[in-house]
Amino acid sequence: MPIAITDPRVLDTIGQGANGVIAVAYIEWAGSFSTDLVVDWRVIHDASSAQILRQGIVERAPGARRASTRSAPAWRWPRG
Repeated sequence: MPIAITDPRVLDTIGQGANGVIAVAYIEWAGSFSTDLVVDWRVIHDASSAQILRQGIVERAPGARRASTRSAPAWRWPRG
């Protein structure tokens, strides 16, 4: 299952930000009355913290093992 947060390019971009960190929570919802906080807020600042978030999603998200990022907006990387 691909999760972009562990991609080195994403981590480099996070590190180049104003604070060098981001906070992320993973929430699944299927309507206004069906929400699930799968992974609570975590600070992502390096590969280790990104891997911990990724593992939490894989272990706890009901659809994570069969989910696809194809329906999500795609990250566009400059070709160089």
